[in-house]
Amino acid sequence: VCSSGLIVEDLQHDTTERKRTEGQLKLATEKLQEAQDKLITSEKHTSLVRFSSGIAHEIRNPLANICAIDQVINQKKIDPKLKKQVKYILLNTDIANKIIKDLLNFASPYDADFTAADIGKSVNSLYSLVKTRCSRKTIQLSKKIAKNLPKVLLNEEKLKTAFSNFVSNAIEAMEDGGKLRITVDKNELSKEVIVTFEDTGVGISEEDKDKILEPFFTTKDEGTGLGLSMAYHVICAHSGKINIESV
Repeated sequence: VCSSGLIVEDLQHDTTERKRTEGQLKLATEKLQEAQDKLITSEKHTSLVRFSSGIAHEIRNPLANICAIDQVINQKKIDPKLKKQVKYILLNTDIANKIIKDLLNFASPYDADFTAADIGKSVNSLYSLVKTRCSRKTIQLSKKIAKNLPKVLLNEEKLKTAFSNFVSNAIEAMEDGGKLRITVDKNELSKEVIVTFEDTGVGISEEDKDKILEPFFTTKDEGTGLGLSMAYHVICAHSGKINIESV
């Protein structure tokens, strides 16, 4: 009986040990997969950064020439109908310049100075900037910022640009008005700051959920599809991460 008891006890110990080892192996595999995904994303981003930066600089020079010629023509006495067409040239060069600006912003999210600061102040500043815009779109904007937030290393200008992209997407998802709530909280254990943008918009389809942070992906008729991708890389540059939930 004693011998049997010892064998059963050893088997139970072996089972527990095996389960613990399997758990550790599963966790290690998940971490390896996560690291691999981040590496692939990083390599894709690096390639796109070089491509975007190169294209932007190559296009900027001929556009500057077009603008200069357009301005010269506008100063001359020409047929009013022709002058109207010339104005369309300038209008479209402005659109192209906006795209170039987006490309250059996308190409340089890491090129910034970081200082220890209160992220709540950045969100307060953002709130003041977008309040009127939300009001015009009949969107109720609210915020809740926790007190005594831990200071984090940040670049306020880059971060506000990233946050502005989240706000813009929320506004565009609420064509008939709605609610947008921005909250800033802290995780006492990890000392992390959590910024949440929550809206009552149409939501994101399941098939698009994994794509919306990719460069050049967009479901809109207009736009470069770089806004959220740029925001993602700015957050990464701040050693942060983005979680997306949609109903």
